[in-house]
Amino acid sequence: MYGTPVNKCAFIGNVGKVDPSYTGNGRLRLKINLAVHTRRKVDDEWKDETTWVPVVAWGALAESMQKTCKKRAIIAVDTSYTPYTYESNGETRYGHNFTAIDYQVIKWAENDQSNDDDSGDEEEDNSDGGDIF
Repeated sequence: MYGTPVNKCAFIGNVGKVDPSYTGNGRLRLKINLAVHTRRKVDDEWKDETTWVPVVAWGALAESMQKTCKKRAIIAVDTSYTPYTYESNGETRYGHNFTAIDYQVIKWAENDQSNDDDSGDEEEDNSDGGDIF
């Protein structure tokens, strides 16, 4: 095991904005903002926090996810992680890429029980992924 690098991050959360696009050679790239919820105790009070995780899927996996991952659905997604740096206003900034490897729908979106809606009618609001449980 020590000789084999393992690069896997798993997330469970609510699908927010779904943004499909195509590369110059026609390959589908699907960006999904995933709302991952955490509850932690601060002093004597429980606080709920949401972290938005940007997940990107490519090719056949992206096509499958585009059909099934509608806004407010709950999914589990396995990803690989790649950090990167960039310059902004003279400062070095750090970013993270999470590339989908596999996924599973845990709960369908309220208005998409059948998995047959390919209308792509996604709302622009990215502020609310809904409640996970």
